Amino acid sequence: MTEEPKSHWKTFAIVLGSVAALITAITGLLPEVRAFFLPSPDQVVPEPAAPASTSVAPPAAEVSPASHLSDRDAIKAAEAQTSRFIDAMARRDVNAMVELADPPFFFDNGGLATNRAQFRAKLKGMFPDDAARDSLPRIDSIKVMTIGEARLQGLIADGDRAISRLNLDDEDIVSVATSGIHATGFYFRRKQSSVGLAAIWN
Repeated sequence: MTEEPKSHWKTFAIVLGSVAALITAITGLLPEVRAFFLPSPDQVVPEPAAPASTSVAPPAAEVSPASHLSDRDAIKAAEAQTSRFIDAMARRDVNAMVELADPPFFFDNGGLATNRAQFRAKLKGMFPDDAARDSLPRIDSIKVMTIGEARLQGLIADGDRAISRLNLDDEDIVSVATSGIHATGFYFRRKQSSVGLAAIWN
């Protein structure tokens, strides 16, 4: 008669221990998951305050929500940032390249930099101070469009690693810089008032 309660309590203790171990494992993974999907507090840059305006605001019915840049403005900003990044690469100016990056940042070799310090370390490996300063090929053209447009034109394959790793969508921007037969893609996140460089893909 006493065997059955002992067995029951033994099973209960095993189940309870297993649940506790599972909760501990999940709790241990949470910081890693958060670090992958969310920027750390030191990466969050506050948006600049809008300048005070003395003009009279239009009626409420005419005000459109400023949820993000228009396609035209986002494309223009991405084109300017692409040119600046290419110029910084030609000068081997790691500081300028780091300033233009918006981590998490994906490299075409599969590496993911979750903050600017990791991005800087990766660039230092790509552009060591003592390396020969071979000139980069001249850029023939820069073509900028939304990722959705690029998909429609067949420029981006389904399952593109940069897009899937960074959760970019069709509203975000891709810039393709061509030099002869070579092309490099620069992926940008669309933000409320700007775009942020999120990946480079050769």
